[in-house]
Amino acid sequence: MRGISPKAKKIALAAAKQKNITVNEWLESVILQSTQPEQQADNRAVENSLSVSLKSIDERLERLEQQKGFWARFWDQFMEQTKKKG
Repeated sequence: MRGISPKAKKIALAAAKQKNITVNEWLESVILQSTQPEQQADNRAVENSLSVSLKSIDERLERLEQQKGFWARFWDQFMEQTKKKG
């Protein structure tokens, strides 16, 4: 453990010993855990983006349903008028 202060070495050795793992394993776990908040933030950003996209799709589908209803009513009225004339 070159380049690490004696205090940091002591802390790392004690923490690894407490968990019954090697210093290398402990250091790797600390590094991986430190990146989790960044990954969680990235995941939240993706979830937010997906949520916005899904909301937009839902709104478009709702408009299509409304248009479908309009055209269905239009067609029904047209057919009724055609029957009355015919």
